[in-house]
Amino acid sequence: MEECEICGKYTKTIKCNINSGVVNLCQNCAKMGEEIKQPKKIIQNNLDEENELFDLDTEEELADDWNKIIQKKRDALGLTIKQLAEKLNIRESVMKKIESRNFTLDDLTKSKIEKFFKIKLTKKKANFAINKMMVLLLAMITLAIIVILIIFFFDTGKDMVKDNIFSFISNIFSFISTIEE
Repeated sequence: MEECEICGKYTKTIKCNINSGVVNLCQNCAKMGEEIKQPKKIIQNNLDEENELFDLDTEEELADDWNKIIQKKRDALGLTIKQLAEKLNIRESVMKKIESRNFTLDDLTKSKIEKFFKIKLTKKKANFAINKMMVLLLAMITLAIIVILIIFFFDTGKDMVKDNIFSFISNIFSFISTIEE
């Protein structure tokens, strides 16, 4: 048994995603978020730790003007800071700090605000991952191309070296195509 992170009830909890934050919620509060069925996994093609992924997958972040969005929505409804704070069950001083951006907006408070105004205070971030092995392969390809250019530029006439380099590059491209599958 764990404590629900919204209502505080001690019960069996469910891991849920609420606005890109993972929280443990009771059955009732879980309706506010999206249940997490299984943890996110990145397939690494059985690579060892040396070739781990640089995971730059952060999906969402607070919008740059999140405090202005809140203020405009509050003004549009004709609410004072005190009235909004009461409706969200937040102290008035905290609400003032939120609107002046002197408060770090936690997931629970952000969720309350988003639900009340029916808005999103987040924006999408870049979403990609780079494999160390791929970086190494790209460096090797670049080096091979430089060597080819030097050989052709100086025209040394060493056909065997040229053939070996072409074979090497062909093998690299074959290896990359198997990784991408």
